[in-house]
Formats: sequence, structure tokens, C-alpha cells
Amino acid sequence: MENHMQHAEQHTKSETIVPPYPWATNRRATICNRQYLVDNGITTITGDVQCMTCQKKYEVSYDLLTKLQEVKDYTFIIRRGIRRKELREEAPRNWLLPRSAGCKFCGKKRGVKPVISEKKKGINWLFLLLGQMLGYCTLEQLKYFHKHTRKHTPLYVSTWGKGGVLYFTYLELFRQLEPEGPP
Repeated sequence: MENHMQHAEQHTKSETIVPPYPWATNRRATICNRQYLVDNGITTITGDVQCMTCQKKYEVSYDLLTKLQEVKDYTFIIRRGIRRKELREEAPRNWLLPRSAGCKFCGKKRGVKPVISEKKKGINWLFLLLGQMLGYCTLEQLKYFHKHTRKHTPLYVSTWGKGGVLYFTYLELFRQLEPEGPP
């Protein structure tokens, strides 16, 4: 019995981690708020992408405030154009199936996808949000996000399809960025 308890303790994950990015906090699946980022001069958000044709990886950068406004504007249109019940059930199609960018090396249109860390604690959530690329995450990765943000109970998340989990991932990331109000 004692050996079993020691084994369980060794596999318990710490709530705090070394922040994987300057815009991440020391808590899993949590990003810094917009005011903190701006006050600390963190306004360029970067992440890696890879071309599925030529296999080359490279870094892409986003201006935090410009991309945040684009995503917020789109979210506002979605919220006004779709009945509230439908929003709970499904994310918009272009969030579920994001349009990928063209490769800067081989020129392949729509051939670039984000590089998503195999270790879930290393996922670049803010980069994926700003690029509207959270749809490239697996359902398991999205459920990890909700498990660690604790905004939705595991029972609810386990019964949702990817569209519902994805939609609430966008909303929760907005809440983390702008805790003073909805997008």
C-alpha cells in the first residue's frame, strides 16, 4: 500500500511550471493578461510553423494588439450572427478547420501549420489564439487546457465534441487576456 502511494505521488504533476514563453504564466495553460504584456513590452508574439510540403520550419511573429483586435472583431461578428444555443455546441467552421498560410520557402499555398509542442505544458496558447489556429490542437490538448484552467468541470468537457471545447478555449483565452470584460 505504501509503495502504491509513493508511486502516485511521483506521478502527480505540479500546478506550477517554468513559463515556456514570456507571455505565459507559471500555471499550466495560462497566459498573462494584455495589460501585463503591454506594460512589460511584450507586444510581439512568436511561434513556429512548418510547411507540410517542404518540411521547413520557421518562426512567425504577430503584433499582439493588432491580431487581438482582429480575433475580437471576428468573435463579435460570430456572437451576433449565431444564436446563443448554437455557440455552446460548435465553434465556427474556420476555427475548427483553420486556413493555413502559404510557405515562405516553397510557396505552397495553405501548406503551413503551427508546430504544437508534444508536451502539453509547452503549448504556445497565445500564438495559436492570435493566429486563429487552435483548431490544429487535438481534442485531448484542448481538454488539457480546460482541465488546468478549471473553468469547466471535467464532466462537461468530457461530453463535448471538439467544436464546443474549441469555442470555450477561445473564450477562456480571451478572458485570460482581458479579465476586465468579454471580447
